[in-house]
Amino acid sequence: MNKEKSKKVEIEYCPQCGAPNKEDSLFCENCGHDIRKEKQPPLFNQRVGIIFGFLGVICIVLFLSS
Repeated sequence: MNKEKSKKVEIEYCPQCGAPNKEDSLFCENCGHDIRKEKQPPLFNQRVGIIFGFLGVICIVLFLSS
């Protein structure tokens, strides 16, 4: 007997129409809304966090060296 393991499919709901979609869907199967944008973190926020992190480290080093 060859039993295949069934994979559990995660369901995500479209923020525009509320229709269920597979987790790896790029567009809503019902309305066509681009749901990739909802899953991707904004690049700007990542860069701002990195910049403030470096500035914080520089401030600490300057404070401790004085």
